[in-house]
Amino acid sequence: MIDYPVLVLCLGNPGRTYASTRHNAGFFVADRLHDLAGVRFRRRLFGRYSTTQYGRLTLAKPLTYMNRSGEVIESICRRYSLARPAIVAVFDQMDLPPGSVRLKRGGGDGGHRGLRSVFSHAQSHDIWKLAVGIGRPGAGSTVVEHVLSEPDGDERTLIDDAVEVAANTVLALCSRSPEELMNEVNSR
Repeated sequence: MIDYPVLVLCLGNPGRTYASTRHNAGFFVADRLHDLAGVRFRRRLFGRYSTTQYGRLTLAKPLTYMNRSGEVIESICRRYSLARPAIVAVFDQMDLPPGSVRLKRGGGDGGHRGLRSVFSHAQSHDIWKLAVGIGRPGAGSTVVEHVLSEPDGDERTLIDDAVEVAANTVLALCSRSPEELMNEVNSR
């Protein structure tokens, strides 16, 4: 078992309008964690996030909308007395084909505004990024249209498979370090 706290931020947008969109891949993982581990995310009165705990993991769904996801980090750390936790951001990634999952430490935000917010509020780029591939927009579609629309058919199946892998990777963080999991996840 790891001996340090881990804050897992599952990024997405709240509300029905966005519930099934590609941009909510992080929320899809949180929902799958509910199914796999029986965790129940709860929102505190007037809270800007829903959280739950599973072993040494504090799992969170920021409810600030994607581009402001990092704003909840300080509040969550204070609420759960997390002193310098390892942060794992779970998010959608256009640069990966649907069905792919990548675990990586550090690096840039690749234009992902949710990650940019997490980096800014964590005051570090030294976080773990667990990316769920959603692919790039097709001809005639903009990035915004792509991420804020629902996948269908085979693409939805591929994304669901990636969500399953990502959720199991998060659960594995209870007993294994991200470094140990990285090669296993990325070689898939």
